[in-house]
Amino acid sequence: MAKVLVVDDRAENRSLIATILHYAGHESIESADGSEALRQVRLERPDLVICDILMPTMDGYEFVRQVRQEPAIADTEVIFCTATFLEREARGLAESCGVMHVLTKPCDPEEILQAVERALTRTAVGTAMADHFESRHARVIRDKLLQKAEELEAANQRLSALTALNLQLASERDPIGLLDKFCQGARALFGARCAILAARDKMDGDTTHFATAGMAAAEAARVGETRIDAGVFGELLRDGKCRRLPAAETSPVPPMELACAFGPVQSALLVPIASLERVHGWILLVDKLGSSGFGDEDERLLSIHAAQAGRIYENGSLYLKVQRHAAHLELEVAIREAAQKQLAVQHAVALALADARNWERASFEFFRILHDHLSFPVGSIFRVEPPSGVAACIATWSEGSPALEAFAACSANTRFGREEGMIGQVWTSARPFATAELCSEQRFVRAAAAADAGLRSAVFVPVVSHGNIVGVLELFDTKRREFSPQLMQTLDALAGQIGQFMERRHQQSNIERLNRVYAVLSGVNALIVRVRSEKELFHGACQIAVDEGKFCKAWIGALDPDTDRLLMREFRGDDPDYFEKLGVILATRSEAEYGEPAMRLRSGAPLVFNDLEHDPGVLLREHALASGSRALVWLPLVVTGRTTGVLVLHARERDFFNADEMRLLLELAGDLAFALEHIEKADRLDYLAHFDALTGLANANLFLDRLDERLAIAAREQRRLALAIVDISRLDIINKAFGRKIGDGVLKQVAERIVGCAGDATVVARLGGDNFALMIEDAPEPEALSRQVEEQLLGTLRGPLSVDGTELHCSGRAGIALFPRDGVDAKSLAGNAETALGEAKAGSDPYVFYSRELSDRVGVALELESRLRRALEREEFVLHYQPKVDIDNRQLEGFEALIRWNSPESGLVPPLEFIPLLEKTGLIVEVGAWVCSRAVRDYLAWLAQGLFPPRIAVNVSAVQLRRRDFVATLRDILDAAEETPEIDIEVTETTAMEDIAGTIDKLHALYALGVNIAIDDFGTGHSSLTYLSKLPAHVLKIDQSFINTMLDDPDQTSLVSTIIALAHSLRLKVVAEGVETREQANMLRLLRCDQMQGFFIGRPMPFDEATEYIRARQAHC
Repeated sequence: MAKVLVVDDRAENRSLIATILHYAGHESIESADGSEALRQVRLERPDLVICDILMPTMDGYEFVRQVRQEPAIADTEVIFCTATFLEREARGLAESCGVMHVLTKPCDPEEILQAVERALTRTAVGTAMADHFESRHARVIRDKLLQKAEELEAANQRLSALTALNLQLASERDPIGLLDKFCQGARALFGARCAILAARDKMDGDTTHFATAGMAAAEAARVGETRIDAGVFGELLRDGKCRRLPAAETSPVPPMELACAFGPVQSALLVPIASLERVHGWILLVDKLGSSGFGDEDERLLSIHAAQAGRIYENGSLYLKVQRHAAHLELEVAIREAAQKQLAVQHAVALALADARNWERASFEFFRILHDHLSFPVGSIFRVEPPSGVAACIATWSEGSPALEAFAACSANTRFGREEGMIGQVWTSARPFATAELCSEQRFVRAAAAADAGLRSAVFVPVVSHGNIVGVLELFDTKRREFSPQLMQTLDALAGQIGQFMERRHQQSNIERLNRVYAVLSGVNALIVRVRSEKELFHGACQIAVDEGKFCKAWIGALDPDTDRLLMREFRGDDPDYFEKLGVILATRSEAEYGEPAMRLRSGAPLVFNDLEHDPGVLLREHALASGSRALVWLPLVVTGRTTGVLVLHARERDFFNADEMRLLLELAGDLAFALEHIEKADRLDYLAHFDALTGLANANLFLDRLDERLAIAAREQRRLALAIVDISRLDIINKAFGRKIGDGVLKQVAERIVGCAGDATVVARLGGDNFALMIEDAPEPEALSRQVEEQLLGTLRGPLSVDGTELHCSGRAGIALFPRDGVDAKSLAGNAETALGEAKAGSDPYVFYSRELSDRVGVALELESRLRRALEREEFVLHYQPKVDIDNRQLEGFEALIRWNSPESGLVPPLEFIPLLEKTGLIVEVGAWVCSRAVRDYLAWLAQGLFPPRIAVNVSAVQLRRRDFVATLRDILDAAEETPEIDIEVTETTAMEDIAGTIDKLHALYALGVNIAIDDFGTGHSSLTYLSKLPAHVLKIDQSFINTMLDDPDQTSLVSTIIALAHSLRLKVVAEGVETREQANMLRLLRCDQMQGFFIGRPMPFDEATEYIRARQAHC
């Protein structure tokens, strides 16, 4: 291990060599310059000295020379360690002073240790200095001083460039300007042929800024095409490390990514421009002038400056951001101030509009605030009226000068259509318009008036509410004025405020108007309930329209169908003179002279004049305007599709009659028309309540009132009075054969004949249908009265009648009751006369006088009717079944269901005692339905017992068959059964022929349900073979009257045979009714009758006996 002294003026160099020596096991001593090292050698006596050559105070050569001059230390081994420049001269001088080893900086550790090893093993050191050492040393020092001087000069230049660069970097605030100056300064500082700088924008990372120095414009332009992150540039951006390209001796450096911009490259230095946080870009220096390449110091200095530039760039970007933010804040402050000013104006307007109770006050305060805050001395507001297609001025304001007031007055009377003038243009385009030279604007039609008022500037702003243009605001100034966006925004907001107020006020006005019209509608409807005459109705309606609806005028006219004129029936209003003049005009003009109102009246459509000032086609328009009318409407009164009159209303407000008001007013007109129709119908109903509409005679109500009056007179004067009620016969046949029109004609002529017979229409009445009544005052004795009724009353009805060219005949029957014998009041007398009439109709007499016996008989019938109704409710009716058998083998072919009444008071009542009354009262319908239902239930009960019941025939009366729901009723009964019952119906010959067409349809419908049809009691009626063949019948039953006399009268036998033959020819089975003897049965068998029914076979039997009968028959089969 050796002791080694390390001498170098740079501590890092000493530390490096000391570390290497320690690693090799040597001891090291350090010294900063030659004089200190000399003292160290004298004291420490090191084995070896490693010494730098160029040092302050004493260089290496001087140090070795003095060591060699002292014998005690002259043999000390020395190794020089120097920089690369002047290496050849250094080796020569080293040898001259006995230093054999020279290391060139920078040195590898291995090279240092080898030199130490060689120096320590050398045996003898030459201590004598060469003779030429001093001269050579002096030359080296001189050359070095010259070199240092040149270097100092260069350093001064670089220092100046560096100072300038630092000043530029420190003073530049613009990041882009900083990059340009740094690029220029770096090229000058390091003496590069050219420089290129690229950096990402701090605010926008997608933008790259390029700067160049020392390049032609075309070359610089091509640099902008380079990608900042391409190739080596991208690597630098990622790792942040410098790149240095040394000069090539044989060929230029590869052009890298920028070769196209600046040609062959001899050397280059690429340094990142970075802050502490990120790499922003890079700077590239190309070809150091006067040198083969860029050194470490260049790299170090450029890195420092690039870092400084990076931080300044980042700070500058931040500063720019701050500047932008400050500018934004200034703008925001300005906007806020403008907004505050706008809000202040809007707030003032909002308060004023909130306090305003009407439009006049609101518009005045609005314009005053615009004048106080925005200095507009005059302005107007136009309201858009879409129905009329115009924008009309609704408010003007001026500050008070006569000239401005004159212009405001000019504006107050103006109206504009779409696209007409500036108002129409702004309305149509929905965009504001401002001008600083108003009088030169050709579209402004009031330019002359504006010039007279000294107006120069103007702005027109659409007034919008809920997205709809409701008006236009115009403001004027006497000065030339610029309209900034902020001012336009303020005016737009203010226009919106006044627009909302206008809309609210318009809605409030509409509501007020609607309430007024509602009040009129409600009042008139209440009036309609009370009044009973047209005059009261018209008077009250006009009064309500003026009082409740606040209409300044209201009148009602009626169309005279004879004169074709509209006549004023009623009027109310504030100008009687107007109505007087209008009444004269209406009375003297025909409908055709009214023009459009007449046509609209006839069509039933209303006619609206919403602006009388601009509607010339209005009668007495100037007079109406002078008395306050601004709008009017004609509302036709249409009754049963025909215009009968008109209701005319005048309003003080323009555009009063909009869609909502018209809807209610049309309803009002409809209600008035309904009331007129109601009054007309009430009169008609009042007439119909007392008179017959067809004959004009008194009806039953009026006649009974008159009869009571005449009876009171007769009682007071003790005179007789007769009441005859007449029934016109054959009227039903006439109606069916010739139609109801002919039948009505017959009734009219009959009424005329009865009135002619009576001589006074007030004693004659039509009671309804074909019944008439006649009072006979001072009636003679019954015998004479009989002749009078027979010859005069009934006789006059027997004569032929001619209706529409058709000659007809009819007759009548009468029931007569006498006062006071048969009744002392109208009701009892009329009732007894009707009882007598019923007796006459039941018999053959043309007239019948009432008697007590008749009344008793009627009472019995009524009591029986009540009992029958209770019997139906209590199910007192029962069915008995009479069998029908084959005439040859006596097999059971069917049952006929016969109704019986099992009365708790009278026992089993025969059908002839109650069935006629059932038919007369109509109860037969309900009882007949019960019979069908009971027969079905019995049939199903037999099936449930395992029996095979035959078909059951049910008799159907004429009353049942006439009903429209007969088929439906029977269908419902059959459908309700769980199994299909075999039910037949029996219809008498007479019943079938009553309404042959209807009967055929109904019987076909029953046949479709599976029901067989039997013609009962054949031979007793007057049937047509043609019609009979069309009936869907299956069975023909011969009436028992023929069977009873058949054996005693050969003619009857022949008749029965003929009926059987006829039935067979029509493919009908024949059943003989009422067979009571064996002889009758044998004769019928000989005549080839099919079936028979009667006591000979079996009497009608109740359900239980019929059940046993079926069971016994089945047992023998």
